[in-house]
Amino acid sequence: MRLLKTIIWIFLIAGSLTAQGFDAKSLGLADNYSAISRGVQAMPWNPANLGLERGNTFELNLVSFNIALYNNSFSLSEYNRYFTKEGNGGKKYSEADKQAILDLIPDGGFRAISNAGVNAFGVAYNNFGFAVQIIEQGQAVAGVSKELLEIAFNGPTFTTDYYLHDNNPISGASFAAMKISAGYAYPLKPSKIKFLKFLRKHVSLISVGMNVNYYLGGAAAKIESSELKIKRFGANNDSVSYLTKIVGVSSATESGSPTGRGFGLDIGAVAKYKKRWFFSLSFSNLFASIKWTENVERFALEESGEIAILGDSNEDKEVSIDTTYTIDQFETKLPTVMRAGASYKLLDNLTLVAEWRQGFDDYINNTTTPRVGVGAEYYPLPWLPLRGGLAVGGTHGFQFGLGTGVKVGFFEFDMSYAVINSLWPTASEGIFAAFGFKLQF
Repeated sequence: MRLLKTIIWIFLIAGSLTAQGFDAKSLGLADNYSAISRGVQAMPWNPANLGLERGNTFELNLVSFNIALYNNSFSLSEYNRYFTKEGNGGKKYSEADKQAILDLIPDGGFRAISNAGVNAFGVAYNNFGFAVQIIEQGQAVAGVSKELLEIAFNGPTFTTDYYLHDNNPISGASFAAMKISAGYAYPLKPSKIKFLKFLRKHVSLISVGMNVNYYLGGAAAKIESSELKIKRFGANNDSVSYLTKIVGVSSATESGSPTGRGFGLDIGAVAKYKKRWFFSLSFSNLFASIKWTENVERFALEESGEIAILGDSNEDKEVSIDTTYTIDQFETKLPTVMRAGASYKLLDNLTLVAEWRQGFDDYINNTTTPRVGVGAEYYPLPWLPLRGGLAVGGTHGFQFGLGTGVKVGFFEFDMSYAVINSLWPTASEGIFAAFGFKLQF
């Protein structure tokens, strides 16, 4: 069915989230990273940090990988309890089991999201940074209403009429593109700038920076609206009728050439206060969007039918309508985010961090719900970092992260994981993992 294939295609594209969202260091701190990030890894967080001392002149980011799986209802232990043969013994759900499952699902319905990303080539030289990434970024959500799940558990009755109508049960937008970023930071000495002299007593350094991001688009899809209707009327009616509809736009390359182009800016500032404090402020994806102008289509896919719940299955009826036509262009807006962070070097080998993240829109997995968090980076040995952090608010609610790595000579390896709404993986409604390799000279 064309409708089902389209949904799957959009979810596969949107199932990836660029490594801009987190990397192996930031995830271990629960993404409270903007004030402590340095070098090439600072570019997505605060480009002004390119102007801070980092103990090397040149950095090369070889590769980093991250993956996230999460939902809004079930932890791993609850999934194992109710949805595996080992958990329920292969038996039918009891009435208590059915009610327990339904109680775990919010009134707004079930949501599940999977994200993965690879961050490839990136270099930093002194105050300059440059990166070329193949990124996929997006979010797709399938909302299953509680009423529909109740019918699935208990079965359609033959004596009760019902009518379910969900607006936008499926939503999402995603894109894949090559992102080319050039960043630069300029350090300032407050004592040498007239209007900053009032800061010279305690502020020894201020750095301002900017990334210029250019996008060459490869594919995009956006669901503009969707609809689901299920009904059964009449005591003598022995069938259930349904209607599903999706309206959206898409663009995909056919020859490898770009189908869209875009532009955006990241700006930031950071200040060193006394000897042990750093304060950071940054804005990501200012004025950022991609316009898709090649192979652009608008589609309206509709399926309706009638399913017999009594009698022979060959009485089922199905009608599919596929309307697709070419349009000039559509636009993907990229999420704008502000980050305000601070770091404090409590000991020579222990740094504490805090961050406030504020989104300004709801584009591509963004939210206007503020997020605040704290973390710590500790080196019990000069080559062994230990990281931990937690945050509340934002997209995930509560998030807890842990990370470690190895730093020997010019080689650095980092890995981390995080969970949401729990301190333990099996009780979490999602899990995140990341690792990365970097060379520095």
